Amino acid sequence: MWETNQYGAGVVASLEALISRDVGPEEELVRFPDGRTAILFCGACGDIWCGAISTRVEVADDSVAWRDIAFQDRITGEISTDGPPPTLRFERDAYERTIRDLIGEWR
Repeated sequence: MWETNQYGAGVVASLEALISRDVGPEEELVRFPDGRTAILFCGACGDIWCGAISTRVEVADDSVAWRDIAFQDRITGEISTDGPPPTLRFERDAYERTIRDLIGEWR
């Protein structure tokens, strides 16, 4: 795992993007211009500019869904997948609690 002080702000922004529409000045580091949120970054540098696995985060009253999970190119915005993009669903309270716990560990 990364050192907390090395990537902490980026990790926190990435986690906040999973539960919030606005993550402040780090927005362009974790979200694509079309609103998709990066969930897996380049393993070598952790930079969204290398492209990333991204998703549309949809929040309902009692659930959160990651829709249309696929690789997205940061420069062109092009989305590519090997098949139908999957959707993952989470129970909202547990999801938000888990993300907030992770944010607390990185701060």
